[in-house]
Amino acid sequence: MEAEVAFELEYKDERTEIQAKVSIEYMGTYSLTGSDYTLVMKIETGGPFGDTSESEEDAGTWSRKGNTLTLNSDDGTTIVFKNK
Repeated sequence: MEAEVAFELEYKDERTEIQAKVSIEYMGTYSLTGSDYTLVMKIETGGPFGDTSESEEDAGTWSRKGNTLTLNSDDGTTIVFKNK
């Protein structure tokens, strides 16, 4: 699995102007056993203060209804994917 998120931030007032470009790239693997999932992700962040990298693991249950995939993480977060 692979995903990339990029955004720009800008702040201006009478004395200060700040602009920053940030990108986050997620790469990893997943496994499914019945309705349980495990994600192992490597997260790479690039921004104005340098690049960083870290690994993260997430687990929980998944379900699919029509074109909607829902991941219910063990930590209480929910991610919903909808097919266009």
